[in-house]
Amino acid sequence: MFTPEGKMRRLLLFLSACLALQFQPARVMAQFSFEQIKDDADFEFEAPVSYFTNPRFNRVEGLFLNAGVQVHPVKIPRFQLHADFGIGFWNEDTDQKFRFNAGARKDFGDFNRSSIGLDVFRKLDSEDDWFVGEVENSIASFLFREDFKDYYGVTGFSFFVDHKINAMHTLRLEVGRRNYNVLKRNIDWSVFGGSFDENPKRLDSAIADGNEISVKLIAVLDWRDNPVFPISGWYFQSIYEHTAEDFDTDGLFLTAKRYQPTVSNQRLVVRALLGSRTGSAAEQYTMDLGGLGSLRAFDDKELNGNRMFLLNANYLFGGGLLQRIPLQNLPFFGAFWTTLSAGVFIDTGWVDRVNVDDGLFSGFGGLTLDNLETDIGFSLLVLDGVLRMDVARRTNSDPGRDDYRITFRLLENF
Repeated sequence: MFTPEGKMRRLLLFLSACLALQFQPARVMAQFSFEQIKDDADFEFEAPVSYFTNPRFNRVEGLFLNAGVQVHPVKIPRFQLHADFGIGFWNEDTDQKFRFNAGARKDFGDFNRSSIGLDVFRKLDSEDDWFVGEVENSIASFLFREDFKDYYGVTGFSFFVDHKINAMHTLRLEVGRRNYNVLKRNIDWSVFGGSFDENPKRLDSAIADGNEISVKLIAVLDWRDNPVFPISGWYFQSIYEHTAEDFDTDGLFLTAKRYQPTVSNQRLVVRALLGSRTGSAAEQYTMDLGGLGSLRAFDDKELNGNRMFLLNANYLFGGGLLQRIPLQNLPFFGAFWTTLSAGVFIDTGWVDRVNVDDGLFSGFGGLTLDNLETDIGFSLLVLDGVLRMDVARRTNSDPGRDDYRITFRLLENF
């Protein structure tokens, strides 16, 4: 027979699993992230034909509904076809309402798997997917009119070759062509009010229209003990991108993460990002800091430029610290109390905008201790981070700005 504490824990785990599995992950092209392949060997229960949907809500489309299908032909081993089609119901421009994504992938080998794939798309995209996920952003937009992304439309195709090394590390080549379309803010509605004018800062996304041919080289070294809920290990990722045609740019985006257990069930989690882009001042090629996923006490996208550094350090105490406070016997709250844990954090970062003609490795002279923007804070977590509240404070007071900020996260990207 389940205890109240066990029932609450199982309910929250069930809800988080529904959010993680019901909505297939969106195909993102954010500068610090890429779509890693889900190995079929890990999902042998998948049917030859399966269906999915990933509805969303944002300030550009309003409500977007779609339906998709994934096919694994029985007679062609390790081959996948996928397609989804959808409509945004509040688009002002009728030619931007309909979106689709279709593609195929073929895998070769098992332990050191190689893959080739092709996607053709007309989709909504954003360079902000590396710090906030689509499900989390949609819930914030729908309930509180808090949309943390800038968007643009893209039409085109991409081809990739992907190779797994020792079932952990990844080498990947992507080649594609994209046409960018500027999208306007179309709605100003949510369940509990608010205003999309407040968040983010750009009145209209300052994306430049045009065509782009891109080549990406990606390398990942992954020594984490678990790729979904890691406890210990290192993760390194590097992405180099060259674009041509209307936008001639070069970009380099480096990520390092460390998961370090300490005492009992406590641990230290550290992430560092370093980015550089040359060749274009268009906003789809710049980088932002401030707010969710970066400098938590700062306004969303408060800092913007073409050179960026960010360091986030989180110390998580596990449940032992809070459980010493005798609140578990209170009605209802006691059952909820067993799922809580606490942590502290520090964020520090720097952004600069240098001449677009400067070299990819130049322009970092301003990255000094004096120029770093920093905040510190306290975290309250449910189920070790499925839900999370951060209370952050800037270390240097800025006249006219609020030094404190409280943010809430769901299935946090990190």
